[in-house]
Amino acid sequence: MLLALAVLHTWPLVTDPGRVSLHSEDEWLNAWAVSWIARQLIRDPLDLFDANMFYPTENAYAYTEPLLVPGLMGAPLRWLGASPMLTYNLLLLAGLTLTGLAMYWLVVAWTGDPWAGVLAGAVLAFSTAMLTRLAHLQALHLYALPLALLAFDRLVRRGRSGDACRVGLCMLCAALTSGYLAVFVTVALGSALLARATELRGRHGARVLVRLAATAVVTLAVLLVSLSPYLAVQGARPLFPDAPDVGTALLSYLSTAANLHYRWWSHAIYQLRGALFPGAIALVLAGSALAARGVAPPGVRRTLVAVAGVGGLLSLGPLTPIYEWAYFLIPPLQTLRAPARFGILVVFAVAALAGLGLAALRARWPASRARAVVTAGALAAVTVECLAAPLSYRPIEYGAPIHRALQAVGSGALLELPLHSGGGGSHPNAWYLLASTEHWRPLIAGYGNGRPAGYDDLARVLSTFPSALAVARLQALGVPWVLVHTSRHPQPPEMLARLEEARGRPSLTVLGEVGADRLYRIHPEIESAPSRELADLPWSELSVRRGSADAGSFLRAFYGVSYGFALESGDRWVGYFENTSREARLQLRLPVAMRGRFIDALTGVDLGPAAVSPVPPEEPPAEVRLPADRRAVILSLRGVAAGGSG
Repeated sequence: MLLALAVLHTWPLVTDPGRVSLHSEDEWLNAWAVSWIARQLIRDPLDLFDANMFYPTENAYAYTEPLLVPGLMGAPLRWLGASPMLTYNLLLLAGLTLTGLAMYWLVVAWTGDPWAGVLAGAVLAFSTAMLTRLAHLQALHLYALPLALLAFDRLVRRGRSGDACRVGLCMLCAALTSGYLAVFVTVALGSALLARATELRGRHGARVLVRLAATAVVTLAVLLVSLSPYLAVQGARPLFPDAPDVGTALLSYLSTAANLHYRWWSHAIYQLRGALFPGAIALVLAGSALAARGVAPPGVRRTLVAVAGVGGLLSLGPLTPIYEWAYFLIPPLQTLRAPARFGILVVFAVAALAGLGLAALRARWPASRARAVVTAGALAAVTVECLAAPLSYRPIEYGAPIHRALQAVGSGALLELPLHSGGGGSHPNAWYLLASTEHWRPLIAGYGNGRPAGYDDLARVLSTFPSALAVARLQALGVPWVLVHTSRHPQPPEMLARLEEARGRPSLTVLGEVGADRLYRIHPEIESAPSRELADLPWSELSVRRGSADAGSFLRAFYGVSYGFALESGDRWVGYFENTSREARLQLRLPVAMRGRFIDALTGVDLGPAAVSPVPPEEPPAEVRLPADRRAVILSLRGVAAGGSG
């Protein structure tokens, strides 16, 4: 039944699961991730984290969610020939179904009523909180949460080592799926421990606490070993609220994308921050469970109230001092970007209580007809309340012919253009990751929870391709292949004109053109004499500067150009400027006298010498005029003491 509900709530996904997509960058990222896991498991499992993104960064997989548990589930599908999107979509259905099934086990263990378990599973697995995150596979594989609470409840009651081990296994499952899920399960277990503190007195309580502590130590040790690359790349995020005030944050608990409520009233308050409304029927049933007696074993309702209360408070983020205290006391919280996602703990608690409420109602009517009516009515109402189908699935084409052609050329890393960077601008790179499942070459591009230090600077330089500056950087990195998607460029005609102007340079060879895509081979040979100015750049010492807004920049201002930046170190300075007019000029405040040359960035032609002297702090910056009417110009300078040319 839960699988049938998963098919219904994700319709029309099942009609063509191998080709349809929500066209979400996060969906493509996760489809790539589970395919990468399947590939590495049989090729090089010890180097699982050396993913083919963010080249040349090591352990680049640590910039995204682990997804190891879903990846293990999906690996046999990939080995049998399933496409990345088919694998992802089947794992999506599996995650929803297994989450509902885990909730079913939890509520049946507490009530002995299978139908109450089905309702609780449906309320959680097909809540708007889940269905609005179908692009986030890690959020759909939530089964570790109810299973951990079930194992903890049994540990408190029985004090057995086996139950403690099951708590640890659930924690491992959560952490190997998602960092968020690991924190959610930890918070839920901590809340449950506080709620059940009165049951942990005497010798029994000591035995439970000792076994729980031992489990925590072993689990943490295993995670530190298996997920150690995350420690190096996942830094603390600043405390920043994702809602303007508490009132707005609380509105997310009334926000839903379900058809019935959205069309009727929720569209007026719907929040991208998070849709967390569990449904009116679920709330009514949960309320009846809290009001009734004997609907669950002792301590269960207290546990669920505690989980909901703590989750609700944390979902408000730094809008309350409680989150700020927790942020400094619990280091994993410092890595979370969206505190609103703690709201899933509230939805979980409401779903469990709704199951208890239905069990209580069914117990009041022993006659089979009345029980059947109540059960069928509750399940139908919950299904209608949560239904958001049909969803906006559309066919996707991600393996372009030119990507498949890469299998026939030599090895080496690949730069795909346009290359996206910045805090929110790297999302389009996910399409490159998904397409890389056709060839699995290392990519300069990447996408995830963060990005390596220096990636944005690298992307700024390489995005000037086919400039001599970009080629020099690629040669230094040892990247032999560049694939330009001119139709994806913000200005396709301008990009085509630049590529045509660069034809004939000895460092560039066009290997193939398929539609709007062009594949280039980068040769290691140095170009013409002027371009030798760029051959020995100390890339690791250079910082990208965009003008006076960057502290300590030698480049104070530039005029008469459409775009520009500089690479700076103590005795080297390289500027790149596009579309120079007759008024094009720079203002520089250099620390030492420098000399060098102007170079046409596209043709490599020498445009003449340049010399810039330092000026006293009290005087205006030195002014340098740029060659006019050029699509792109490079000014390469070096300290006179270092042997500048010109």
